[in-house]
Amino acid sequence: MDNEKFEKEALQVVENFLKSNTQVLIVSGRAGSGKSTLAGKIYELVNKNNESEYSQAQILSPTGQSVGLIKQNFPQIPEQDCQTIYRKIYRRATKNIDDGDNLIFDFKLNKQEDKNVFIIDDASYISDEENNRGNLHFGSGKLLTDLLTSTQIFEKGNVKIIFIGDEYRLLPIRDTSAKALKQTYFEELGLNTMKYELKTQYRMHGELARGIDKYAELITSVENHQKIIPYEFKNTGNVRNIDEADWSKEEKKQKIAGQFNRDNKRNKVVVTYSTRAAQEYNKLIRRKLQNVEDAPISNGDLVVFSKNQYDLLVMNDASNEFNEDFFTGDIAEIIATYDRKTSNVRVNNQDVTLSYIKVKYRLERTGKEYVSYLLENVLNSDDSQLSSDERTALFYDAEERMGITETPEEHRRHIKSNNEYWEAAVKKLAN
Repeated sequence: MDNEKFEKEALQVVENFLKSNTQVLIVSGRAGSGKSTLAGKIYELVNKNNESEYSQAQILSPTGQSVGLIKQNFPQIPEQDCQTIYRKIYRRATKNIDDGDNLIFDFKLNKQEDKNVFIIDDASYISDEENNRGNLHFGSGKLLTDLLTSTQIFEKGNVKIIFIGDEYRLLPIRDTSAKALKQTYFEELGLNTMKYELKTQYRMHGELARGIDKYAELITSVENHQKIIPYEFKNTGNVRNIDEADWSKEEKKQKIAGQFNRDNKRNKVVVTYSTRAAQEYNKLIRRKLQNVEDAPISNGDLVVFSKNQYDLLVMNDASNEFNEDFFTGDIAEIIATYDRKTSNVRVNNQDVTLSYIKVKYRLERTGKEYVSYLLENVLNSDDSQLSSDERTALFYDAEERMGITETPEEHRRHIKSNNEYWEAAVKKLAN
């Protein structure tokens, strides 16, 4: 298979698009078709074409994982030219108190003035459903609408957008279709649009590739956007339908957790529907592997970043501090544990204990190693998040460590009412 030939063909389509009157190009392709690589190649193509009016490119993505992958494969792309959509198109939040005494973070839309070619990777994840919920308000609440508005494609005559994604993936949350990959969606907005499909499979071959194709078609063939995909499990050497056994829900969990041991724990994974279920399995598996009721963080454990963390302050082995970006879904392996610290904070007339552990971890995406403190309170909790008092204690503890002696009025008022903005931030930024 001549990979270079197919790559040249795709880039030629892009070059023709840039020379045409068409405003939007949709590039679709299934898993392993080279979409993220193409995004970086398009950036290079646009920025080399200095004689064209379309010579200033920007890569954006709804997911930090995509941004991280492109940065890894194309380290020469400047930081400001490859970012998540949220970080680029929304301004720093202003904080207000609404009539219900709730703290509201309002992210106003930021218009892009210096770029005219926008390359949008992982476009299948972009929803256009109203998404302003809880205490975070982002622009109009519709991400795709805000993205188009931010690029000024409706006002300017020299703006082009390239959406790259897999229309066979599961749909964005609360949306009935991946609108960013639908030609009719943009044409109904009055935008001239063309579409191109990447058909070459670079990553998977043989039976695996055929299986991917089969189930991609199955996903798109489900009528009326049902939540359940018609799939018949068959008991084989590799697949077992435990629903056929006469076990209780708790017995099923115990059977699944029982499949793990120290020798194979990195070769197995449990995928759950909810964070709470994942927390339950983690507790069961850790209890089995370490043979203690409340198993502490230990070498070999994996931790997952649940939201994008920009310029997070971390350390190296020499305790030198520096800033680093981490993205939703990033996985890190604990390779060393050090001292533990506890802080007792008085909240609502009772003591709340926060437990921190200093750890060294290796990021799987880059192989780089860092040293940080992890908060252990959730690890052996029955819940998958901090309690309201623990979140308040965390805020007060941070104030004390930073030497802040006066709590801002908006926080003082909010702490008396509720802490829902914290969950809202985690849920929103973890998407």
